Amino acid sequence: MRRTDARPVPVSPRGPRSGHPRPGNRPDRGRSRPPGQGREGTTDQRAVGRRNAREPGRARMAARRPSSRPRGGRSSRRQPRGVPFLADSIENGAAFVTRLVEPQQFTALLADTRSLIAGWENPDSHACGGSCPSCLRDWSNTPFHPILDWRLAADLFEILLDKRLSHDRWSAIREAAIRGVCEDFGWEIIEQGPRPVLDCRDGTRVCVVHPLEDIDAVLADGIDTPHGKALPFDVFNFDRRPGEVYRRR
Repeated sequence: MRRTDARPVPVSPRGPRSGHPRPGNRPDRGRSRPPGQGREGTTDQRAVGRRNAREPGRARMAARRPSSRPRGGRSSRRQPRGVPFLADSIENGAAFVTRLVEPQQFTALLADTRSLIAGWENPDSHACGGSCPSCLRDWSNTPFHPILDWRLAADLFEILLDKRLSHDRWSAIREAAIRGVCEDFGWEIIEQGPRPVLDCRDGTRVCVVHPLEDIDAVLADGIDTPHGKALPFDVFNFDRRPGEVYRRR
């Protein structure tokens, strides 16, 4: 199927400011890489559908990675950068994206997306543990329903636009997961907060971090904490796969 009317959306290659999580780019060694690719696209698809009075599947958001070869025959290395893009999903296009990339429409689309996220964060109207038909799930992403999470989608959206997170969306999930793991495995919490540290009672420690935190360089040797080295596990997998955490610690 051909897709036309695609428009790239430039994003700074520098990533989030220091101190804020950013997506990793390597397979796990000590954790499972969270399947975050495409979640912000699902979020924007919802906003596109609402803005155009159409179902979300009429437009897609994805990312491509241009060639890292230098331009103009230069020998200096050029940093690769991903380019998110919006595209009509209907064969030969239907001009939805052509309209949406107009400055006024695109600004309104981003505002609609923020409004969607605010609604998901309201426990009175949305008590979803990860994803549901009211937030991210629809027929087009059925194979990925078990791994979709609106918190990760919202965090990635904020990082792309604001270069920072407005608040911690994982606190309740993290606290419940840590409490359950400690009760089941006999581990001890030795540090609370957004990056808690657990003593496994066998000489090893575990540090629970944000799913988008860049920990690739410390997956094998551990992350520095006030209590010594600790193996990092992201809260997304820590909550869903505690048995794997136990096995890999």
